Amino acid sequence: MLEDIITEFNLRKFVRFFREKNRNAFAPVTEDLSQYGDDYFGNGSKLGEIRFAQEEKMLVCAFEACKPLSERSGKKAQYEKGKKILKDNQTDAGFLFFTIQIITSVLV
Repeated sequence: MLEDIITEFNLRKFVRFFREKNRNAFAPVTEDLSQYGDDYFGNGSKLGEIRFAQEEKMLVCAFEACKPLSERSGKKAQYEKGKKILKDNQTDAGFLFFTIQIITSVLV
């Protein structure tokens, strides 16, 4: 299933993956996280939560990268974004997906 997700990326597939792997703990939740948008990231959304105990949870979120993330500054921006989201949501852990849309064009 993970190979399929990686080969043909789609956020709905990730939600299905978490549902299947954490049947009793994963709760799909759609929430706009546009307040976390900046020069590096946009179109943020919360995909769900995994509850481990009464007060312990993990967020599952996705963001679209506006710039390449291979540079050191991009990786630091990912780390800082994740740290802020976890702190703001008082969450112990998180899966944060950062995607980049590749646009190809043909010049004629």
